[in-house]
Amino acid sequence: MILRKYEEFVGGIVGKGRRIWLNLKLIWLEIKILKGSELMNGFKDRISSDINKRKLHVLGVDRDNNGELKELLVNMERAEGTVSQTGTRLNASDLNAILNSIYGVFDFIFKPYLTLENNLTVSWVQVVGNPKNEYLNITTSQRFYGKIVNNSSTYISVTCSNYSSYIRVNIVETDVLNESTGSSTREFTFYVDLYADSGFTKYLTRVKGTVNYTNTSTNPSD
Repeated sequence: MILRKYEEFVGGIVGKGRRIWLNLKLIWLEIKILKGSELMNGFKDRISSDINKRKLHVLGVDRDNNGELKELLVNMERAEGTVSQTGTRLNASDLNAILNSIYGVFDFIFKPYLTLENNLTVSWVQVVGNPKNEYLNITTSQRFYGKIVNNSSTYISVTCSNYSSYIRVNIVETDVLNESTGSSTREFTFYVDLYADSGFTKYLTRVKGTVNYTNTSTNPSD
């Protein structure tokens, strides 16, 4: 089952008193993810009498100076005979829907055990020559290990320190941002990926942090 591999450390995260309840919730959530999907009964192979046979429709032929065949431009279609089982459809839309549902399950399970100080959000107004620096805590009921994913590293620097009952996130305004010009309000995001182990191999969930930043104009034309 999709979530079964997480059971081995779920019990340690929420404590023995809640393990039975949480395992029941895992089963219910698995059913919710797959309900109404052809995946409910598992993945199926495509079965036909000649599974690998294809028909090529030649659209163009390219030959070298000696007249030898160099390249063919073709359209390809299946010519596999009798199909007794069409198999499970696999496309980006279906797979992404399943993946997003799984991420939603992880959030549903683990985020109730987290408290985000100020919703992991800061709002800064630019003071040139005085870059901002702020600490925010993610309080946890059991030890988690945080790892920063920062797509805005040119403008904000984010690090975290892991402690037994909380993760301290340090957000720093970079000199590039502090010295930027113009008058505007921008939003920079970063993420803290949470793991159940210090080696960062047992991924649990992700929380989002935000820096709302207002530039004060240094351009006379503004």
